[in-house]
Amino acid sequence: MRMIIYKKTGVTMVELHGIINEEDSQILEEELQTLIKQGETDINLDLSKVLFIASKGIESIVLFSNALALAKKTCSLINPQPKIKNALEQSNMVPVFAIRKRVTADLRLEESTAYCK
Repeated sequence: MRMIIYKKTGVTMVELHGIINEEDSQILEEELQTLIKQGETDINLDLSKVLFIASKGIESIVLFSNALALAKKTCSLINPQPKIKNALEQSNMVPVFAIRKRVTADLRLEESTAYCK
C-alpha cells in the first residue's frame, strides 16, 4: 500500500494505492487516527487506485468513519473500484458513507452521491 496525504483549505485527502493487506490496515488505522487527533474535520479517502482491501482494512475504514461521525466530522470515500465497493457492501458493518466520483484539482468535492448498506 502507498498512502499520500494532501491538505488544503480545510479538506484532507488520503489517497491510497495498491493492495491494503492486514499489515497495511494497521498503518492505515494509525494514520487516520492521527488525522482525527490533529483536528482535521473533512477527511476524504480516495480509493480509486486500491486494487484489494483485506477485511481488517474495511474494519479500519468503518471505525474511522464512526469516530468522525461521533466527533461531528465528515468522511467521504472517493471513487472506489467495483471490487472495493462490493467488499464494502458485503461487510455487514458499513455505516452510511458519502461516495463521490471525483474531486477537483483544489480538493473541493464534486458529484456527491449517497451510499449506504
